[in-house]
Amino acid sequence: MSQNLVGIKNMQGKDVGARIEHIRKELKFTRVQFAEQIGISSQYLGVIERGLRGFSADTLVSICKVTGTSSDYILFGSPEREDISSAAASFSGISLKQVRIAFEIMNKIAAFVNTSEGNEMLIQEVAKQQIHLAKLGEPD
Repeated sequence: MSQNLVGIKNMQGKDVGARIEHIRKELKFTRVQFAEQIGISSQYLGVIERGLRGFSADTLVSICKVTGTSSDYILFGSPEREDISSAAASFSGISLKQVRIAFEIMNKIAAFVNTSEGNEMLIQEVAKQQIHLAKLGEPD
């Protein structure tokens, strides 16, 4: 069985592609940067954004993980995307490295909140540790 999302081109592929392009631009990724992050070529990303070809479930999952966007928004345009848009706008003007750090922090917080009752002090500590580790890492 193929991993391609059968019929994505027939399910308003141009709308799906336009949403992906909008998310990419909102996060200030170039096509090359975004394609690299999700594991496809920039040429293929361009074809997807124009709605000319479908893509695999793995690519959809990668897009969702990298952008923090739900698959419902990407595929169907669900309205919950607006909350993410306002959060994404706060990343305007920061480096790609800083965006990655912020997403790593948010993913760790989400994982913690989803597996326990939550503890504000622990969340703050995880964020501090992540920032410290990022400062020790590679330069911009």
